Amino acid sequence: MLSPSSKPILSIDNNLTAELEEDVRAGRSSLDDGVLLPLSKTDKAKIIYRKYEAQSPDLSDTSHREWETTMVAHPKLSILGMEDRLLDDEIVGVSEDDGLILRFVGSAESTVAIDMNNGRVIKEEEAELLEETMGLQIPRYTEWCFRLGWVKLTNGPESRRKLAETYERQKNMEQAEMFSSMEQFFGKLMGRLDDMGHSSTDPGQVAMKDGEIINTESLLQEMLKQNSPEQMKALIDLEAPDEIEPLSAEELAEEQEMLAQEEKNITELEKPEEEKPKTSNRGRPKKK
Repeated sequence: MLSPSSKPILSIDNNLTAELEEDVRAGRSSLDDGVLLPLSKTDKAKIIYRKYEAQSPDLSDTSHREWETTMVAHPKLSILGMEDRLLDDEIVGVSEDDGLILRFVGSAESTVAIDMNNGRVIKEEEAELLEETMGLQIPRYTEWCFRLGWVKLTNGPESRRKLAETYERQKNMEQAEMFSSMEQFFGKLMGRLDDMGHSSTDPGQVAMKDGEIINTESLLQEMLKQNSPEQMKALIDLEAPDEIEPLSAEELAEEQEMLAQEEKNITELEKPEEEKPKTSNRGRPKKK
């Protein structure tokens, strides 16, 4: 974090130009992927921060020839016009809520020494003099200076807001579904009590446990203690009656045709013997 007396090294204008806005509308650019913001030569020339990489393999396991890094926040940058904004009583620079992607390009500027006792960065000439006069051996570091290579503007904050709204809607729908299932569950339970002759006009006396009517609120509290919300929902869904899917018009016509045929067959079987057609005896010789 910057100290209250510090000023950002560079302010970034995050407003899209008319040309960039037209590219977004025409689909040539997308805020989902990021739109490149214009940076001047002066902007790209400013050193935003430095890093020191030990030249001895005993002190560092990296040895860069090129060094580039991408960030979404940095305390030494700011949004144009918001250089002095406060967050939690501390001045901050660009944060992830600003929706920027920052590409930094590092360049190896010089070799320096670092005093391990106090962390002071010492120029090479001063380090050599100290080593000669004090008989010290001071480790050397490569000083990397990082400047902005490019900046992209995205719809990151808007996407996070929509994601949060979607999550909230989904949670509300699940709660509404659970309450609806609970209503079906206790409606079925009251129907069972009516069938058993234990109907009650007291809404608190509609639950049963071990064959005895108990207070509904007490039962719910006990169930909530013993089961997680997910387990409660599964239990309620299990107890809810299955809904019978209605027949289509075509299926209903086939069903009626089958019933009519069955009734016809039953009627034929139930006809008296004399009503059945008799077999003709013509052509047979008479008995003498």
